[in-house]
Amino acid sequence: MSIDISARRKKDKALKLKKVFFRVFVLFCIAAAVFIVIYTHDAWYPEMEGILKRVPESRSGLAEGNFPLSLPESETVRAKAFEGGFAIISDTKVAAFDTNGAELLSVSHNYSNPAVSAYKNEFVTYDIGGKSFSVYRKGKLRYTKNLTEQLLLVRVKDGLCGAVTIGSKHPAVLTVYDSTGREIFSFRSTKRIADIAFNHDNTGVFISLLSSKGGDLVSNVVYYSFSENGKDEKGTAIPVYESDTFETLTLSMTAVPAKTGEEMSDILILTGDMELAVLSSELKLLKQVIYDDSGSLKSYSVNGLTAALLFNNAGGSATGEDLLILDSDYMVHKTVLPGDVYTVAAQDDFGILALTDGKIDRISLSGNDIADIHLPGTYNNIFISGEYIFLLGYGEINRLDLPA
Repeated sequence: MSIDISARRKKDKALKLKKVFFRVFVLFCIAAAVFIVIYTHDAWYPEMEGILKRVPESRSGLAEGNFPLSLPESETVRAKAFEGGFAIISDTKVAAFDTNGAELLSVSHNYSNPAVSAYKNEFVTYDIGGKSFSVYRKGKLRYTKNLTEQLLLVRVKDGLCGAVTIGSKHPAVLTVYDSTGREIFSFRSTKRIADIAFNHDNTGVFISLLSSKGGDLVSNVVYYSFSENGKDEKGTAIPVYESDTFETLTLSMTAVPAKTGEEMSDILILTGDMELAVLSSELKLLKQVIYDDSGSLKSYSVNGLTAALLFNNAGGSATGEDLLILDSDYMVHKTVLPGDVYTVAAQDDFGILALTDGKIDRISLSGNDIADIHLPGTYNNIFISGEYIFLLGYGEINRLDLPA
């Protein structure tokens, strides 16, 4: 039997060509992949950069997954917690995330002076000095309002929204809207409105008013029902309740639902720059804390009936800063925190968190230092949502487990 050499050579040549073509194809695929990676660099690198920075789960409870979340480093960022997540607003965008860091919302805005406020599963973004605000529920837009008057502040609660504006004939005008954006109440004030808080069953509103007395700023609180207000001889609505005057500038006001026997009512906590006052739903004084020589108020936090007040230069001491704690029994506890404390966060029935450089001090409601939570980096603010502590730093938000 004879062997056909020419046929064998042709077959070998074909196999060699096939191998060459395969190698060229592989090299082409690799080159194409490299080109795609380089070309889409701006899209994937920020996320990958965050992954490269992530610290694995450790004894400190530092989160994995979507954390840390990247923030615009050149912009001011404000954050507020709501049930199941948190909202942030920067100089250009509004975003919302669940507690695992999954994005619920991301939209641009044109606010000049952006602000955000939240309650339970709702939050509102608004433009201080501007004329527009937007109300969100569970990270979804409920409605947007474009007003004719400049905004001072906006608050939300259980479908209600209260917007305070500068009126054409009054220093402040409060307008309350229902869940559809329909106006249900209006109050025009000859005094400046510092803050508002809706009552427990959403049938009325507490309003903190500012005025002057002897050259000093003073505050008092009035309560208006949405349906049962009397009127004076000029037709002006008369408040249902009115408090005494406090020699302080109101910084915030919180209404806390409280049960008295079988009845539900409200406990009101008014935080000022010179004193803190606890009021009943009829606006009777239950507790007054005058700061005296604790220094200037640096940071404060109110959660439920717990309040934490941090002061610069505790009593002139160079060794630390004063921390005043108001517990749910209206007892006041005082302690000195060593070093420079950035901010504090109160959590009802849990205690106080004090953020310093590189760690968080956990303080009991009686003022005792319980534990130190060490941090992997430097953060300038903290807030609590659900079972987590969120850390706000330069260019990122991170998450820790709330200690048991």
